[in-house]
Amino acid sequence: MHTHESDTNRIYQYLENTGTLFWEIDLIKNKIHLLNDVQIPGLGSNTGLLLKNPGFSREVILPEDYPCFESFHKGMKTGKKASIVFRVKSDSGIVRWLSLTGYPDISNNSVYTGILRDITDITSQVRAIDKENSGLETKIEIFDIPVILIDFAGKLIKKVNRKACDEFGFTKDELTTMHIDDLFGNNDFDYLQSIYESLIFYQRWDGAINYADSRGQLLAGDTKIRSISSRGENFLWIAVNRLRKIDSRTAAAAEVREISEAADCSDPLNSELKALASQTEDIREFLNLVLKKKLNEEQIDSLMFSDIMLRENQVKVYAAGPPFDSLEDGRTFPYEGTIAENIVKYNLSHLIVDDTFESIKPIDWALFIPYGISSYYAVPFYVEGNLDTVIIFCSSEKDRFSRINLDLLDELCPCIIHAVETWRKKHNQ
Repeated sequence: MHTHESDTNRIYQYLENTGTLFWEIDLIKNKIHLLNDVQIPGLGSNTGLLLKNPGFSREVILPEDYPCFESFHKGMKTGKKASIVFRVKSDSGIVRWLSLTGYPDISNNSVYTGILRDITDITSQVRAIDKENSGLETKIEIFDIPVILIDFAGKLIKKVNRKACDEFGFTKDELTTMHIDDLFGNNDFDYLQSIYESLIFYQRWDGAINYADSRGQLLAGDTKIRSISSRGENFLWIAVNRLRKIDSRTAAAAEVREISEAADCSDPLNSELKALASQTEDIREFLNLVLKKKLNEEQIDSLMFSDIMLRENQVKVYAAGPPFDSLEDGRTFPYEGTIAENIVKYNLSHLIVDDTFESIKPIDWALFIPYGISSYYAVPFYVEGNLDTVIIFCSSEKDRFSRINLDLLDELCPCIIHAVETWRKKHNQ
């Protein structure tokens, strides 16, 4: 008779033999753990990067399958069960079919687990789906975010997916009797004109748009609009991600740091730095002085602040310290996948990342890892309750901010914000 331990070992061995990679994600920290060492044929030791590094996944996943992969990540971040099938190009050039499935942990809503499998042999036995014969209504149901199709000529909503009905609280029949003005009516006229101009000249637009649900609750959503054609008809394809209440502030509101309060702070603490902040013409020079005079002993080797431009769906970063010597001031990144998005989504008073190499946030692989940053501490600041600036203390050491007193960094933040605001006013930033 087998013991419980031997049964567990047999099950584990069986799962290993199926070629299944098991993984687990901390959704708040955006940190991934690979729970075994299975490698996908053709990806080898880079298998884990498929889940970690957006640049690598975009490189190996077939372009027509990548939107499906993105949709999985969006479902995962909202803690919902998700399952997709997609194709990758292996290092030998052979296309392989993979299956990716994820499940929320019912005992801990910040944990999400999943499996990644090579199913190339299985798909070779399954009849291919004729995508040309599937209508738009079938295709938009693939997405786990609201998708709305508007007739380009009449500006009437023609098709919606189930997610759009769920999120906005309308029935399908109610939504498909609405005009584009009903959908976008809670936005500034000039702002809408700029959207329409972009669609006319570039056939695309990305940014934040305000909506209202069936109860009149105002919502904001990161929106992608594309001009598409299908079977002789022209549509505006509208996909809405990260839909949230505009006026929502949870219990953490007491911890919100308003820029006006920080910048007007008259506390004599750090008076030397505040004096310099009122004179400096170079924000990088000021940040370097903070590093030299206040942070060297803490082994914090770089300092950054990020402007949050939600309407443009972007963040703009400025940094100082040796790791970022070659980073251009004001470099922009997409808002989605940033520190700011995580802070807003979970209403965090701060964010600590102990090891960027274990992160799944696109910004960590696009900005921090390439410049040798292994850990960071991010502190948000708001203007009238809306996230405006994030100050980020960075270190080339892992776990740096789990080992030091963060009070010193919090005390420096008002001084830094004071300098940033002074610089912005001088340079009309």
